[in-house]
Amino acid sequence: MEKQINCTLTDICIDYLVKNNFQLSIEPNNEWSEWNWQAEREDLILYATDPIRLVALYMIRDDWVSDREVDKDYIPVIADDGNTYRYAVCKLV
Repeated sequence: MEKQINCTLTDICIDYLVKNNFQLSIEPNNEWSEWNWQAEREDLILYATDPIRLVALYMIRDDWVSDREVDKDYIPVIADDGNTYRYAVCKLV
């Protein structure tokens, strides 16, 4: 009998971020009854309300800097403004 593995889009996004060398952390945001997710690595820090939006921010960042040189001493910080979920789903599907 085959073992069935159930994965959510959130699980896939967490795995994707970890495979791209991000350290993940999460804290409750009592003001909005949501969670504050952070994905951090040496060259980038991302903030969003869920891992799906973190992946979207990462992909958007890649789109922005694909043809530019990034100063290694500069650590970009990107925060979700609430419109990245659909972008992430389209990129991941």
